[in-house]
Amino acid sequence: MKIRGLLLDFYGTLVAEDDAVISSICARVGQSLGDLEMAKTFGRRWSELFTEMCCSSFGANFRTQKAIELDSLETAMKEVGVAGDPEEASLELYAYWQRPWVFIEATAPRGSRKKLIGIHQRKKK
Repeated sequence: MKIRGLLLDFYGTLVAEDDAVISSICARVGQSLGDLEMAKTFGRRWSELFTEMCCSSFGANFRTQKAIELDSLETAMKEVGVAGDPEEASLELYAYWQRPWVFIEATAPRGSRKKLIGIHQRKKK
């Protein structure tokens, strides 16, 4: 079998999730609408759209995360009536994806990493 791709998911393990950045974008949307409660509604809808688009992105329909993020953000902005450029709104998120916040444990010296990894492994009986 030929491997055509490899997914390495290190968010939440080695680096922090992008939740804080996404919350910041949603808060700005709420401010622009003059309704901070709308930020929560917008955030939920954006997340739903993003998840739906990710689930249909495989095989011949594959799309990059960045393309899905931009499309889902643009759709959510239109649905709630937010004016603005979705790509400009995403700049902070794109910057984060390139340099996410690293967990301090992930930078531990080599010898101590065995202890960190060992925590997640089951002991053999």
